[in-house]
Amino acid sequence: MDKSWMHCSKMAKEYEDGVEKFMRFTIANVKGNSVIRCSCTKCMNLSFRTHKVVREHLYFHGFDVSYTTWS
Repeated sequence: MDKSWMHCSKMAKEYEDGVEKFMRFTIANVKGNSVIRCSCTKCMNLSFRTHKVVREHLYFHGFDVSYTTWS
């Protein structure tokens, strides 16, 4: 999956499209869990949040670009 969008401005269409693709990926791979690790720059993959909150954090805080292996 292309991850170049993570380095775009949060206002760019590429960033928005990337966040939505990332969220679809996480939803498809969480196996029924209602929370996922938040990969925003504030939570840095340490906090578990709902999909809705993760999406909001990614738009507000930005994506932690050091998070390159999505599992």
